[in-house]
Amino acid sequence: MVSQKNEICSSDHHETDEILLGRDDSIGHAFRTIILSCLGHITSNREGACNRDSEALHQMRIGLRRLRAALSIFKTLLAKNERERIRADIRWLLKALGPSRDIEVFLEDMQAISVAKGSARAIDLLRKDLKRLHTAGVGKAITAIRSDRYSNFIQLTLKTELTR
Repeated sequence: MVSQKNEICSSDHHETDEILLGRDDSIGHAFRTIILSCLGHITSNREGACNRDSEALHQMRIGLRRLRAALSIFKTLLAKNERERIRADIRWLLKALGPSRDIEVFLEDMQAISVAKGSARAIDLLRKDLKRLHTAGVGKAITAIRSDRYSNFIQLTLKTELTR
């Protein structure tokens, strides 16, 4: 799935595939399958995010939140230090990816705002500032997902050993 720092991915966004588990699958196998699905969801959107595809950035965030949920549900399967390392990296990435998406949603919502007479200039200035902040946020997100820390997070999470 992920073999090197600069994974080859398509340039558009990808939503997650359905996760199929068998009736006789162990809890460890189920956890590993879910983790691989989450990592696949995250990494398959990396290139699109690096190309400023806002939906790809959003899909990366979804994959990270699902990974965080899986860690919470299956927490007894991982050593505490391993779980804390993965959670710290998830927090870091969500913090890096979040602001650009939040501002983008706010800008979309602002389009529905009717402007009172005389306030159009103020709204235009606000939009301009928000667009500047959005551009900066996307830049920070791209820097994060091109970093060694991102690559190490993916690689180490793939190699995570279960405690049982």
